[in-house]
Amino acid sequence: MKRFLLCIFLFYPVFCFSQTSDQLQRPVLDWAFFKNEKPADREHEAMVFYNINYKYTPSGGTKDSLLFKFDVTLQMDSVRSYFLSTKRFKNTQLLAHEQGHADIAYVYANRLKSEFYNTKYAIGTYKDQINMIFTKVYEDMKNENVLYDLETNHSRNAAEQVRWYKKIQDMIGIEISSPQAHLH
Repeated sequence: MKRFLLCIFLFYPVFCFSQTSDQLQRPVLDWAFFKNEKPADREHEAMVFYNINYKYTPSGGTKDSLLFKFDVTLQMDSVRSYFLSTKRFKNTQLLAHEQGHADIAYVYANRLKSEFYNTKYAIGTYKDQINMIFTKVYEDMKNENVLYDLETNHSRNAAEQVRWYKKIQDMIGIEISSPQAHLH
C-alpha cells in the first residue's frame, strides 16, 4: 500500500475516511480534534497531519490492459496534530484555516481516486503508472497547501482567507460556511 504523510501548518484528530461511494467523506474539524499542545520548537500556532493511502486489486482486463479496484482513504491524524491552546477559544479563524487544509486533503484524495479510475493501465507498466499518478496528485496537493498558507499568511490575511474559502468551496462543490464575521 502506498502512503504519504503531509505535514501542514495545522493539525487535526484522526478520523479515517474510506470511500464506499464515488467520493470520500469530508472531514469536519473542531478544537476537540487537536490532541497536543504546540511544541516549543514549532513556528506555527497549529498544524494538521493526515495520510492519504491507497491499495489496489486487479478486477479484470484484456490482453493489452488491466482494470483495478482502488481503495483510497484519507486519515486525519489528531494524535500528531497540535495547536497553541491559548488561542483555542480566541481564534476561530485559525480553526477555519485548518479546516481549509483538511478540505484540500479531501479534494486531492478524491482527485487521486478519480485519476486512478480514469487511467488505462498497460500490463507491463501499470505499477509505474499508478506510482506516477500518486506522485503527481501528491505534489499538486502539497503545492496547493503551500500556496494556501503563503497567500493567506497562515490565516492572518483576512481578505485572502475569504478568497480561499470561496476557492476551496468551489473545489469541493459544497457550501462551506465562511467565518467572515470573525475575520478582522
